[in-house]
Amino acid sequence: MIPNAVDSGNFSRVRRVARRSESRAHWRFRGEDFVLLLIGNAWHAKGLVTVLEAVAGLRELPLQLIIVGSDAPDPFQQIARRLGVLDRCHWEKPDSDVLRFYAAADLYVSPSREDPFGLPVAEAMACGLPVITSGHAGVSEMIQDGLDGFILRDPHDSQTLAALITRLFSSAELRERIGEAAVEAVQNWSWDRNAAAVWELLKKVASQKERSTPSAG
Repeated sequence: MIPNAVDSGNFSRVRRVARRSESRAHWRFRGEDFVLLLIGNAWHAKGLVTVLEAVAGLRELPLQLIIVGSDAPDPFQQIARRLGVLDRCHWEKPDSDVLRFYAAADLYVSPSREDPFGLPVAEAMACGLPVITSGHAGVSEMIQDGLDGFILRDPHDSQTLAALITRLFSSAELRERIGEAAVEAVQNWSWDRNAAAVWELLKKVASQKERSTPSAG
């Protein structure tokens, strides 16, 4: 497997922190608000319903949720309304300036039901954000659970997700430690390394094809 890569020059902890105040002011978040972020299309597959259920179970916490993507929000807004958390949700269209979303957040959460990789998880890690994904996302194979991110084994398990969110909300030290380890891990996920791995694979395939092709004589 050749994993995807992330531009750690564009997505970095320094850049995220520098834009934090400006980005949070855009949504009028309070200092005590704990902001969750999910980016991507196919929100059902990304586990948005599980996130909404987890937020609904944590009414005592000052949670806010930013959801970014091209999906029609109406079906999910109906679910959020039924769960009593619609006022905590902020629905956004994709933006070329994606860093502003990471800058506003405290935690990236995407308990995907299916996802070949999950690039926003890697971008969030490069930004020094703690992340929660699921074992159904390809990126989970590159995460050390509990060390540089968290992996939800069952993407439908909103109670375990709520417990993880509470744990991270309650410990700035844990968020800092996980974020630092995430930045360290992502340094190896460069596009140069990705391109080199693809090049080596292509050479291997070409060599195998050459050996298996009968000679003209």
